[in-house]
Amino acid sequence: MHLGSFSIRRVGLQPGLETDEHLLEIPVDRLSLVVVLVGLTSEHFPVTPERPAFFEEMTDAHPRFDTGDERLRGRYLFATLLANVDELTIITPETGDDESAVVRSPVLDELQRVTGIEPQDGLDDRVGSREDLQRHVAATADRRAAVSRAGDRGDLSPEQTNRTDRGIRCAANRGTAGLSDHDGVLDPETVAQVYPPSEREPYSASRIERYVECGFKFYADEVLGIEDPDDVEVVPTPLETGSYVHDVLERFFADLQDETEDGADLTEFDRDDLATHLREIAVEELRDADFEYDGLFYERWKAELFAGLCDGESAPYEAGSKPHDAPEQGLFATFLDNKLSRDGADRPHLFEAPFGEGLPDSDGGPFTVERPDGSTVSIRGYIDRVDVSQGGEQPTLTLYDYKTGRAPYITKTTGGTKFQLPIYLLATAEVVDGDLFEEGSLSATYYQVRPPNDLKVPRGVESKFDSEVELRRFLNDVVPEWLGQIDEAIANGRFHTTLLSARGANCRYCDYSRACDVRHHRKREFVDKVHEDDTAYVPLRVRDDEDIEAVMSDD
Repeated sequence: MHLGSFSIRRVGLQPGLETDEHLLEIPVDRLSLVVVLVGLTSEHFPVTPERPAFFEEMTDAHPRFDTGDERLRGRYLFATLLANVDELTIITPETGDDESAVVRSPVLDELQRVTGIEPQDGLDDRVGSREDLQRHVAATADRRAAVSRAGDRGDLSPEQTNRTDRGIRCAANRGTAGLSDHDGVLDPETVAQVYPPSEREPYSASRIERYVECGFKFYADEVLGIEDPDDVEVVPTPLETGSYVHDVLERFFADLQDETEDGADLTEFDRDDLATHLREIAVEELRDADFEYDGLFYERWKAELFAGLCDGESAPYEAGSKPHDAPEQGLFATFLDNKLSRDGADRPHLFEAPFGEGLPDSDGGPFTVERPDGSTVSIRGYIDRVDVSQGGEQPTLTLYDYKTGRAPYITKTTGGTKFQLPIYLLATAEVVDGDLFEEGSLSATYYQVRPPNDLKVPRGVESKFDSEVELRRFLNDVVPEWLGQIDEAIANGRFHTTLLSARGANCRYCDYSRACDVRHHRKREFVDKVHEDDTAYVPLRVRDDEDIEAVMSDD
């Protein structure tokens, strides 16, 4: 949008006047623009600032501190803009980032009452990108003729004509609810050449989850090997942070376990000694880490981990001066206090326990999950932590998967989109001694260790079942069947776009979001059509016709 001589600035009145309002100055030649105003919701316009009472008293103490009424100022700016443009389009979203309904700004209700202009609801199909143009032309009956005429007139070069024609055919196919050649569908013979079983197996739990999240992105990343462009990072990435925290906690418990006979019981040690030991391990692991950063933000990152674990002199970050003021307790100190305060007889037993073949620090044999029909899926990985409790009538096995980000909801596990916990439970039979797996009570959950001090241990997957029998049926029958369906879907070339919601698939952060055309208003029809394909995997979480009890029924 060309702004021309448009100028907005805040102008204070001369000293001595009783008011200190701010005016909007517009040049004499006034605006001659088409302006689009987006996001006018009750949450964002006009905004009522929330300040602590202390600051309210301060702003009332002297006219120079007066901040004015932000709501009135917002209305004034809006009215001035409205009066000085030739055309104004106001856009309010139907839903927010979490797909919940939003309330439009009361200013729009007032404007509608005064002008009588009725809002237009529905989707905005105007062209906004190359892909939108292709979709727009693809909806016309004579699209091939339109492209040919553009080429004949010289509007498009021969190369552009061919590329546009291919793009329109792709857009037309992708605009339908069913699966087509442009929806990431490959022949099994092609998959056998570009992604044979020798390359895709053994699977990891995270790779299986990435496929379920979005088959198209999985295809681009895993099959085609397209790498995301490297970003300029000022602090360790989430993956680097997660690996570092995992290594620190593993060494911390493993060293303590070497000093005891029956698991690592932290209550047998002095808290200061534990803090010193944890700090020494964390500093050593940080020194040996594969990443290297420096600067202001990196100091803050270290402060969020080490604060409260050591005094200022031994702290491995610049403490005590802004903006390096650390939180009172960082991640490691909070983790230590949390572990010491937890009651129960659980003892950390195994750490980073490997299962499956092909891992660099393990000589274990293959680990396979057998489906009810006898076919198998090969998997490998590491179990972050296994705790064992020998108290009570039967032993209890508790698995923890550390998450330095937000832990997923357990319903995503029973809904067939997250597989780490059930896979690790099945693999526990390979890593624990004797009959402990068969005789013990099983539990598995996430352990959220999110800097600076957000620790949370939600109820485990076992809480979603009425009994141990139901949990084991889920592990022995349902999960293997789902894993087999995923393996078959990959082998049959089903790399279509996500069946989850845009939020559930993290579409906002995907490099392919503009091209894949995942739109909520056609999601249900797309899911239904894909469900008709016998070789595709459709998670229980997105299906309306079944529930977990029906899936687990004998018939």
